[in-house]
Amino acid sequence: MSADTTSGIRIRRLRLFTPPGVDRTYEVDFTVDDKWRPLSIIAGASQTGKTSTIEYILYCLGGSTFPEHEEMVQRVAAVALEVEIDGAIHTIERTTTGTASKFASVWTAPIDRRSSATETRLTIDPPSNPDSLSQFLLAPLE
Repeated sequence: MSADTTSGIRIRRLRLFTPPGVDRTYEVDFTVDDKWRPLSIIAGASQTGKTSTIEYILYCLGGSTFPEHEEMVQRVAAVALEVEIDGAIHTIERTTTGTASKFASVWTAPIDRRSSATETRLTIDPPSNPDSLSQFLLAPLE
């Protein structure tokens, strides 16, 4: 029996946005030929951002913390995660200035096309709220 490759949440890309005036974008691409990879390995030398990458992914998925290393605080104002949920591509974005944001912005579009899509704001807490990010992410899995 083959596994269903369309259900679930598939991570496609992570993008870190810099504050205004800083012309740099950081991105981790988990795709090959614009398709999600069945397996990605985050590897590198010490202090190169492996743990921060995972922490930013968790934050976009509703986590309550994001990396607060000095170099991150100065260089990252928001983070976006492009995911594929049941075959549809969505972008989830949260700010990283100050304390953890209480909501996430979600677009049914890839990161690069979210400006032409409609933004939906979803609350983070409580996860049981029908308009929460958790309910949005879990609904297709039911």
